[in-house]
Order: sequence, then structure tokens, then C-alpha cells
Amino acid sequence: MELRTKLNEEMTERFRVVKEHIGVKANKNVLAFLISSAYDKIRETRYRKVFVAPETYDMVEKKATAQGQTVDIYVQESMDDIIRKSEEGVKHGN
Repeated sequence: MELRTKLNEEMTERFRVVKEHIGVKANKNVLAFLISSAYDKIRETRYRKVFVAPETYDMVEKKATAQGQTVDIYVQESMDDIIRKSEEGVKHGN
């Protein structure tokens, strides 16, 4: 696919800021990053959202960061572990 476009001044500046922020040199890499980010957001919509108190989120965020994970991954792994342990308890008659 070939894509050609002209950006106005404001969009050109935004593009430059994004390019610097993600630390790439080629324009096509910015486009690939933006497409991937948008695609990931679309994929995330298949998940349900759980609302927690800001203090709880902050605590989870700190723990996730300490483990080098995103909050989403940390919570998913934690929930998987809780469910697995719960199922094991049921199997063992606890």
C-alpha cells in the first residue's frame, strides 16, 4: 500500500512531537507505531473494565512498574493466579 499525504502546520508539529517522543528517525516508523497503538486499543475493547478506587489503582500501578509490567498485564496475571488457586482449592475440597 502506498500512502501519500500532506499535513497542515499543526499536524506537522504534532507528528514531529510524536516522532521525537517515540525516538524514531523514519516517518514510516511513526506511522507503524501509531497504527499499532490504535490497533492495540481496538483489541483492548474486547475486555471488560473494572473500576477501582484511585488508591487501589495507584498501588497496583506501583507493583506492576516494580515488576516491569503494565497495569493490564499485572492485573491479568494476578487474576489468573487467584482463579487458578481458587479452582485448586475446590478440587482439593478446601
